[in-house]
Amino acid sequence: MYGVSKVLFRARMWLCDVLHVAIPVAWGRYGIPFPLGLPRKPPQGMNLCVGAPIIASNVDPKDKAAFAAAVDDLHGRYLVALRTLFDQNKEQCGYPHAEIELLPEAKEK
Repeated sequence: MYGVSKVLFRARMWLCDVLHVAIPVAWGRYGIPFPLGLPRKPPQGMNLCVGAPIIASNVDPKDKAAFAAAVDDLHGRYLVALRTLFDQNKEQCGYPHAEIELLPEAKEK
């Protein structure tokens, strides 16, 4: 919905990598910079598809191994649900032959 500028891209990526600070440079409708500009209206319109919620299990964050395993499991279930939602709705949205590429590859559960 907003255009992204390549101005000082390498410097901004350096800040992201080193200081973990993101500085987006974007513009909206009529070239007005974000956050002042309104989002651009895509000529083809926009579709929003919402899937079923993915419920996380309660894990003690102090148990590092169990917490990491729970995060990996939740991420895997999210990727599978995202691929399913995409495949179920791509034809209705006008992209019947589109394929989604998720990195890392989703592990079917």
